[in-house]
Amino acid sequence: MRPVLVLCCCSWLCFSMGCVSAPMTTSVEEMLPKKGLRVALFGSTHFYGADSKDFCEVLGRKLAERCGREVVLLTGANAIVHEVIARSFWQALDGEAQVFHLAPRNYKCPFDFGKVLEAGADNLERRKILAQSAQVGISVEGGPGTAEEIAHARAAGIAVLPVARTGGASSTAHASGPKPAHVEDAQWKLLADSSAPLEETANAVVEMVASML
Repeated sequence: MRPVLVLCCCSWLCFSMGCVSAPMTTSVEEMLPKKGLRVALFGSTHFYGADSKDFCEVLGRKLAERCGREVVLLTGANAIVHEVIARSFWQALDGEAQVFHLAPRNYKCPFDFGKVLEAGADNLERRKILAQSAQVGISVEGGPGTAEEIAHARAAGIAVLPVARTGGASSTAHASGPKPAHVEDAQWKLLADSSAPLEETANAVVEMVASML
């Protein structure tokens, strides 16, 4: 497990019910559940594609149906892509899903579900911590911040599944690769196929995640 230190004078583990202090050297990874595949969500703060919202809803539901509580879902606590996938996942598991929102210090996460962890002093630190706390990342759409998260994840050897059909940073990341070793060529190509049914693309993403369990 890669240690990811929260670079601040003090670190806080913030839950929806309150805050519990933690030592400076405590990493976000150590605050997360010990069991479960950590899946980070990267993506846009606004939807740009006509079917991106629908895709995120389908993806969250299918991820819950296929992987359920074997997955620990991580968001950056601010993007619409994060919220829609994670909310769909949460609702499909009747509010018993493992969902954590990694937020920079003094930022109030607007999501009304899951638990919030303080991760870094600002968004620059938060992006790095989010990326490096994961074992696999999924990206939908995205701009420069998403591109930065993908770069951090790949630099740490973490597999990233960029849904290229949604455009933005995800399209660029898919084109530049690399394709994760455990992913089949047909699955990888499907991520970029805008003519495929949304459910087919979502199923491909979910099966790639499930293969890592």
